[in-house]
Parts: sequence; structure tokens; C-alpha cells
Amino acid sequence: SFDIQLEILDSQRIGEIMADTVLPSDASVDVLAEFVPLLTQIRDEYVATHLAPDPVVDYLEREDVERRVIERMDTAKVAVLSGIGGLGKSQTAASVAASLRRSGVCETVVWIDAGDLASIDALRGIEIDRRGRRVNALALTHITSSLLVLDDLQHDIDLRALSEACGSHARVLVTRRTIGHDDVQVPLLDEAKARKLLAHGLA
Repeated sequence: SFDIQLEILDSQRIGEIMADTVLPSDASVDVLAEFVPLLTQIRDEYVATHLAPDPVVDYLEREDVERRVIERMDTAKVAVLSGIGGLGKSQTAASVAASLRRSGVCETVVWIDAGDLASIDALRGIEIDRRGRRVNALALTHITSSLLVLDDLQHDIDLRALSEACGSHARVLVTRRTIGHDDVQVPLLDEAKARKLLAHGLA
């Protein structure tokens, strides 16, 4: 005879188990996707969202810059954050992303290291992990209210076309070193902030 134990779980506990044990395992998702096709989409959202870095502990907040970025995305959908290297553009973008997720404005954050991104079409099959799995990042922006971050974009792409390719409820944040006339520019640190940053680096 066999002892069979039946455990009845509520929806919250089922979601916790899925997030903790199923979604991190491609093998598990591939097996279960035949019966629950939505799992593949959820897995892609899960992986893409977890690529977004958290702001570092010693991040120097730039409230004015972050506010302008959010306002630009609210009105124009796409905001470009530009400035010379080392000013903290990526950390500012990470802080904006974290703020939008906390407030519920964006359910999904799709973070792309865009240094090698040469075209909008490349986003339809972007590699999101070291195992070489690719997803359609543009399609993810059509599923939920989302933020697409293209970090360190180095090629010239049509931002208007990018806006049109993303979902109607999506926001797009681009960081780059080249400065355009409509960009939100990250200013140089004033003396007080520079000293604070130096103190953190030496601590």
C-alpha cells in the first residue's frame, strides 16, 4: 500500500511555490508549459524583470533628475538620460525603475544591456541570460504596464519608432553618453556630492 498525502494550497501559496521552485528552472517550465502555456510568458517576464539591478547602498539620489525622467516618460513615453561616463546614469535608471515598481505604475521592468544593440528589430530576439535563451522584449511591453530600460545605448536608433513598437502602456528609458537636445542630462557632481561619493569609496 502507498501513503498518499493531499495538501490543499491557496492561490498565494501556489504562487510562492511557482516563484521559488518552478520559474527559476527552465527544465520545469518546459515540462509544465505543455499543460500551462502561460508559464513560458511568466518565466520570460520573471527573468527579464530580475535583470534590473537594485540601486547600490551608497547611491547618491538625484531627485530632480529622477523627477524629470518620470515626467518625460509620462508625457512622451520615451526618456533619454545622458551624460559622460561615471556620473551614475545606470544607477539613476535603476532607482527610477525601483520607484515605478514600488508605486505600481509599472508591473514589469525589462532591463537590457544595450551596448551592442544596433536596431529595434534586435529587441525581438534579445538574449536575456547566459544560457543563450532569447525573448521578444518588445512583446513583453505589450502584456502589462511595463518599463523598458535600454542601458548604455551606443548605436543611433529611431526612438520614435521604438516608442511605437512598444505597448501603449509601456514606458521607455534610455541611458547613453551622447547627448541630444531633448535628453535629460545628468549634471556633474557638485563639491559636496563629490566629497560624499569619495568618502563612500574610501570607507
